Amino acid sequence: MDTPLRKRVLRRPWWRPFKRHLVRNLPRRKRMLNTWLHRVLGNRLFDPLLWKPTEETVARGLMVGTFIGLLPFFGLQILLSIFICYAWRVNVTTAALATFISNPLTAPPIMWAQLKLGRFLLSPWVIVNPIDPVLIQSHWMQYGRPFMTGAIVSATALALLSYPAVHAVWYAVESMRKRTRQRGA
Repeated sequence: MDTPLRKRVLRRPWWRPFKRHLVRNLPRRKRMLNTWLHRVLGNRLFDPLLWKPTEETVARGLMVGTFIGLLPFFGLQILLSIFICYAWRVNVTTAALATFISNPLTAPPIMWAQLKLGRFLLSPWVIVNPIDPVLIQSHWMQYGRPFMTGAIVSATALALLSYPAVHAVWYAVESMRKRTRQRGA
């Protein structure tokens, strides 16, 4: 007795409902008009420079996100980067993603390196009084000042390096696209 071939049942990927939910609930201009956020921030909220990636806005957004991400403002990094992006009209998405440079996995080595850098930079000027009656001041001089100095210096240096790096990568990708178009044509 021959059995008919069963039609192969195509199963949906497990992530499709989540994707549909995310796409359906993305903030859209139509939904955000006349909301409290629109009333507070104004029409600048819909500025294309904040949302559409261009070479300059992505470079500036990465610079802002890297700078804020390397500062020890854990829990406030994304909010700070969004406020700066809104003020400077740079890409919000790039800045928010760049703040994840310091996550729970990478934060301890980054903080250790910033402390070492701060101690290296402040070593000629650090005068620690061995008989300091105030313990907090002693700990601030020994750990806090070098850490904050290292954090500010490293955040500034990496932010300034990320700006030309984005332009270089953007140029390389565009030239590769141009070459592939010329070969195909």
